Amino acid sequence: MNSRIESPQIGCLGAGAVGMSMVARLSQLRFSAVAIGRQHFFTPVQASHTVTGDEYPLSVAAFGLKWHFSQRKRDELDLSLIKLLFITVPVYQLEPVMNQIAPQLPPGSVVVSLCNGRCDPILWRVQSTYNHLQVRQGVAFYNCTPRSTYELVCSNTGYVVWGPMDNSSPCPICPIEAELERTDKEYVQAVAVDDSPFLRYAADVTAFYHNKWIINTTINTLAGAYSLYGGRQVVSQLKPTILHQTFAEAYALGQKIWGQLQVSPHHLNQFMLTMLHEFGDTEISMHRHLRLGKRTESAYLAGQALTWPQEFPWLCKLHARICAAELRALRQNGGVRGT
Repeated sequence: MNSRIESPQIGCLGAGAVGMSMVARLSQLRFSAVAIGRQHFFTPVQASHTVTGDEYPLSVAAFGLKWHFSQRKRDELDLSLIKLLFITVPVYQLEPVMNQIAPQLPPGSVVVSLCNGRCDPILWRVQSTYNHLQVRQGVAFYNCTPRSTYELVCSNTGYVVWGPMDNSSPCPICPIEAELERTDKEYVQAVAVDDSPFLRYAADVTAFYHNKWIINTTINTLAGAYSLYGGRQVVSQLKPTILHQTFAEAYALGQKIWGQLQVSPHHLNQFMLTMLHEFGDTEISMHRHLRLGKRTESAYLAGQALTWPQEFPWLCKLHARICAAELRALRQNGGVRGT
């Protein structure tokens, strides 16, 4: 049997769109990688390779490849082999799944959160509880959406960046991280895709994290509160004043939480508008979760404004609309809340 199935070095906890596309990219770079779902894990092999068990096709447009994922029982995976673990679950699942999986990871393993929503307080608790791990903050700046049950489409641009949670003290890059970044750069140079590696390590990742949180708070909140499918609808169906007001409060809320931000509101707003146009008609995650009757991450986005309701009344109002939509979806889902 393929050794990459037996000895995965890198894992993605969360076998959704981001987790599966990350594993496809890692495997393309010839790393042994595995996507860990609730009950199973999925190991990519080339379509021409035969493995035991059911296989599901995964197409990743950005990479020009088709992968098959072999579904195996989760208890077959030896987590003591994992050197680097990317977390791609919803932020409200971050702490419970880490409490379940962290004790099984070997000392020195690197854990990178790619969760949406505000997760830095959770990561500090995880690091304090499991000090044999090296917990990193990360963000994914690329668009990936399910086209069907086991088919994904990724944008041709974007990247994943991660680094230490605290940039005030020295925290050297680990060998597995350095190897990953170097291999991705070599791949980009070899195929001449562009000059921008997909996988990036940053000694100071906080600015990336804050910027992504503000953008997520704006775009996902509007998509959920107004039932807007994709970025094109957010731009075309909302009054510019609503988009501006939501972004302005999200930026101010970010400053309230973290202090002075490194990027000006003008530059970040322009970057967000570019992302919205790139999203086009791709379904935004908050809209998809409500459509499927699943719990949203609004409490970790606009819901953070509830601590200061008089300063951020608009975000609180939008968060309340999303909570009401969650309840409606719950009733339509037969009283069983999706997770």
